[in-house]
Amino acid sequence: YLVTFSHWTYESQSTFSNWQSRITQHINLAQLYHRSDPADPRIGEALDRAMACFDDPDVTYDGYYAHTCRKCASAFGFFGRPGDEDELNSRADALYAGD
Repeated sequence: YLVTFSHWTYESQSTFSNWQSRITQHINLAQLYHRSDPADPRIGEALDRAMACFDDPDVTYDGYYAHTCRKCASAFGFFGRPGDEDELNSRADALYAGD
């Protein structure tokens, strides 16, 4: 399960912010570790770092943030972290609702 943002490329850094790039990298690392060893403790560490990126002080809480929350939430569910999945979906729901 890789998180990709198909309409952005790494060459287009002006549209793919640093925090989003870090989130994607951490989730993709978790997948890499999982493929080698589903019990690898680095999986949880990578997911913790990804969640920390969602609270980065440089984050703008807007529709793009909501999109990123929604896009990444299922990865946390895949790795058995339904609490984080629910939190990200709740953040997206609140932003989409205008809260």
